[in-house]
Amino acid sequence: MLLILRSAANPQAAEIMRERLETSSQRQLAEQLPGDDATARAALLLAMCTGVRMLRSIIGDTAFKHADVDRLATYLERALDTVAAGDGDGGEQDRTSPR
Repeated sequence: MLLILRSAANPQAAEIMRERLETSSQRQLAEQLPGDDATARAALLLAMCTGVRMLRSIIGDTAFKHADVDRLATYLERALDTVAAGDGDGGEQDRTSPR
């Protein structure tokens, strides 16, 4: 993870990482997802997991240290399931209102 962060500023390294990600993990995940926008949703799932890992393990966000891990896992599981399902039902919020 640290290597990715350090290398991302280099355009050539970023291109190599992007190509590998898009042709391996992201593609394999997208092939398993139902519905429309599978590739974009696969990228979103990977970004969510990467972000959580980075904040928790590398940055050491104290919110993670003091939180109930099982409860956070439940929240994350719901979020990931919503994106993976691709049904567009992300909750009760009116999706027609501006964000």
